[in-house]
Amino acid sequence: MNEDKQQVSTVVCTDGGTECDNIMHSSCDTTTGVLKCKCNPGYEEDSVDDSSCVKKRVSDVVCTDGGTECDDIMHSACDTTTGVLKCKCNPGYEEDSVDDSSCVKKQVSTVVCTDGGSECDNIMHSSCDTTTGVLKCKCNPGYKEDSVDDSSCVKTIGSGCTGTDACSGDVNSVCENEKCTCKDGYGEKNNVCTLTVSGTLCAEDGDECDSIDNAVCDTGTCKCSPNFVMNVDACVPENTGASTGVGAMTIVLSVFATIQVMFR
Repeated sequence: MNEDKQQVSTVVCTDGGTECDNIMHSSCDTTTGVLKCKCNPGYEEDSVDDSSCVKKRVSDVVCTDGGTECDDIMHSACDTTTGVLKCKCNPGYEEDSVDDSSCVKKQVSTVVCTDGGSECDNIMHSSCDTTTGVLKCKCNPGYKEDSVDDSSCVKTIGSGCTGTDACSGDVNSVCENEKCTCKDGYGEKNNVCTLTVSGTLCAEDGDECDSIDNAVCDTGTCKCSPNFVMNVDACVPENTGASTGVGAMTIVLSVFATIQVMFR
């Protein structure tokens, strides 16, 4: 105990007095015979310096059903499923390993979930992995746990990395110059590295290119037919973009002409 200060619970006070004002997070307990200072709900005397009040561990805070005892602990609620009601971190959160008086987001892959449940809904780009024994949240294809904040999922392609191996979240990626990118023969489509037309190997008498519309085998790899260009894993007409633009302009002019006729 601090030699210059009294233990919180030994400081005598008066109802409406100022005796406890210098002890943060305390007030005068008027429910006992001899009025003394007491740490406020959610706080307790410091085990090192009992002249001050510190936040309690989340799971040590006693609460009441419908009460406000857990309101000051963000991302927590009163757990009414146990005999003695106490505050508990909400799903997807856990007591901070450094400061157990607060709740912090769990690592994505440690959040337990249920098939069809909503446990992963608050973690963008994640879903419940139902392929394992214990169901847990997992970043969606093309995403990985953030190396800085593992409670969130970030897009794999374009994210930072080290080494030269495939990046977590996409087996067809590679780390180049400390940035994740698609490996040779693959291109990004819907946030995932996808085998491209030109990355598809073929034999002159084979059928490897048959599944790609408007593609043919050319010296060992698939290639788009004349008047078609590669768009990752598909061959599209060369002037698709221009045709779309012309079509849109035609619609605009047609509408404009109609309006002019209406107001003549």
